[in-house]
Amino acid sequence: MLVAEERQYDSMYQEPIHKSKNKTRKKVKPYNKVKTKRNLRFITYTFIGFLLALVVLFQYVKLNNISQEIIFLEKELKQLNKLNDSLEGEMIANEDLQRIEKIAKEELGMVEPNENQMIPIEIEKSNNIKAATNQIKETPNSSGLLRSLSKILSFID
Repeated sequence: MLVAEERQYDSMYQEPIHKSKNKTRKKVKPYNKVKTKRNLRFITYTFIGFLLALVVLFQYVKLNNISQEIIFLEKELKQLNKLNDSLEGEMIANEDLQRIEKIAKEELGMVEPNENQMIPIEIEKSNNIKAATNQIKETPNSSGLLRSLSKILSFID
């Protein structure tokens, strides 16, 4: 006569309720190695993130400094333009040609042109540039450059 162990079954699935006692254990790596690798990886990623944040911060500081310098230079340029406009207006208001000539000669070193540097041009009362360029009198000292310039001007018109 055979004696068998009476098993309890789940009525719905017809499987035994109790499980076998022979369980195989998986080899588990020691906890310390896994934990140290994880911590080392976390520290490395944190350090890289910190370095990237510092690089971005330094670039932002450089950009901000350059922006402030541009703003300062633009303000200085506006002030210089205002000063230039006021001096130009003052010069136009004075319109004292004698005074302007005196300042140009004494302070800026202007000299009167020689006879060789001046070319007389006869201009008719019309605003026609072509007629004026054709009326240029060639002096014996006039260079080929002047003649070629007058030809170019007449060609353009």
